[in-house]
Amino acid sequence: MSAFSRHEISERLLGYFQEANPRRRDLLNAQTDLLAEVFVDSFGVVETVLFIERSFGVDLLESGVSPEAFKSVDALAGVVAQALADRSAPPT
Repeated sequence: MSAFSRHEISERLLGYFQEANPRRRDLLNAQTDLLAEVFVDSFGVVETVLFIERSFGVDLLESGVSPEAFKSVDALAGVVAQALADRSAPPT
């Protein structure tokens, strides 16, 4: 089992994006389209991947992250939660 619940992951990610976008923080919630609303650009994707690696110990590139993962904080939290679950699952 992961040390982080999906809710905790989502809250950390939401805080990260709010801190990175202080002037737009009121427009951001867990369902905001991060790419369409320009909370994340190509450089922001790299920064976010690094934040996730540092915060959760998950290598999203190894997990095969797709652009859809950046659709919202909730979508990204789901990808991180699944990567954590996969990492802690016993080998088959």
